[in-house]
Formats: sequence, C-alpha cells, structure tokens
Amino acid sequence: MLIYWSVLTVGPLLVGGSLSLTSWLVTQSMGLGKQAPELTIAVLRLVPLMLTSVAFGFLYRTVPNRQVTVLDAAVGESLRHLHSKP
Repeated sequence: MLIYWSVLTVGPLLVGGSLSLTSWLVTQSMGLGKQAPELTIAVLRLVPLMLTSVAFGFLYRTVPNRQVTVLDAAVGESLRHLHSKP
C-alpha cells in the first residue's frame, strides 16, 4: 500500500516538475534561440524529455503488482515515447 501511495504522490510531482521546467526553459530561451550555442539548444530539448521519461519509467517500475526490472520499465517507456509522438 505504501508503494501505491508514493507513486500517487511522486508521479504527478515528477510530471508537473517536468512541465514546469519545460515552461521555464522556453520562457528563458525566448529570443535567444539563434544566439545560443548548439549544446544549450540540445540541453533545452533533452532535459524535459529525460524528466518525463524518468517519471513514466518510475511508474512502470512501481505500479504493477509484480516485480518489474529496470530494463523492462525502460523498454516500456521507450515504446510509450515512440508511440506518443505524432
């Protein structure tokens, strides 16, 4: 029961944190996209993706009522990411 409570608490916090960070990064980078180095642009694109991936991977690892390996959770997250893109 404690696992489900922690997932219900931490999962939305991670997803919300990812969305907040994405919004903040976009706000900070407005108008600076052409002046920013390539590394900064890559970080601005990868950080929200990584935070969302960690959040969903955490959910895939902890929610099922059986043991799920980290590799299986990562594969599930990868498939979710590929499927959710238009």
